[in-house]
Amino acid sequence: MGKQNGVTLIGMLVVAVLIVMVALVGLRLLPAYMEFQTVKNTVTKIVNDPELKNTSKAQLKKAFDRRASIDNITVIGAEDLDITIENGQVAIEVEYAKKVPLFANISFCIDFDAKAGK
Repeated sequence: MGKQNGVTLIGMLVVAVLIVMVALVGLRLLPAYMEFQTVKNTVTKIVNDPELKNTSKAQLKKAFDRRASIDNITVIGAEDLDITIENGQVAIEVEYAKKVPLFANISFCIDFDAKAGK
């Protein structure tokens, strides 16, 4: 009789536990990345909105607040936006950190940076 090849029960359980842990971490981080994508899309829409061309920073911040309330953006506010206007071109950048608790006292801290314009 030859030697049998294959996965042992313990080996299969270790792999299954690792897959479950990676899936749980991914499911915990997914909402933070979805929220970041919403922030990024909102900033991009404001920069590309033809009605907001040649407006002031205060008007751009008001536009962000309106869109943020519609899109339920709570992680940042208009005061967190870094708005620059040069030669009629608007650029908006926002940087923020999001702390995502995993379990017990273990958390991930993710730094996000959304830019639009120029």
